[in-house]
Amino acid sequence: MKSWVLGAVMLLGTCASAGQGARLKDLEWLSGTWHGKLGESRMEEVWTEPEGPSMVGTFRVHKGDQAKFYEFMTIDQAGDTLKLRLRHFSGDLTAHEDKTGTLVFDLVSIGKHRVIFENKATRPPEKLTYTRVGKALVVQLDAAR
Repeated sequence: MKSWVLGAVMLLGTCASAGQGARLKDLEWLSGTWHGKLGESRMEEVWTEPEGPSMVGTFRVHKGDQAKFYEFMTIDQAGDTLKLRLRHFSGDLTAHEDKTGTLVFDLVSIGKHRVIFENKATRPPEKLTYTRVGKALVVQLDAAR
């Protein structure tokens, strides 16, 4: 398992279980522009405020003066739960997934400043965790690579 972390701090602890009764407004703390570094790479993640049935996010990685990687994401209200959908692109906007290849992550748990989504289509399932720690956002991807 590899973990990719955006931010300077990794917070370990428990998170209230959710799934049922989760509302998009519970993720207002995720809104904003977040910056981080990993080695020589600079990262930026931007999330809009919840509006209507969704939030929109972008993620990009730059190394030197070159764009290396992009993600486009949404978090949508799906009945009484939330779903995170994303697609990956190379620096020249070549899609990693095919035309219908959106990755879907289901809500696993949500807390005051932490949310965990899981992509059950992968083996083992990938988990994506967002945690707000003060003025930092920690993003952790647990995935077999």
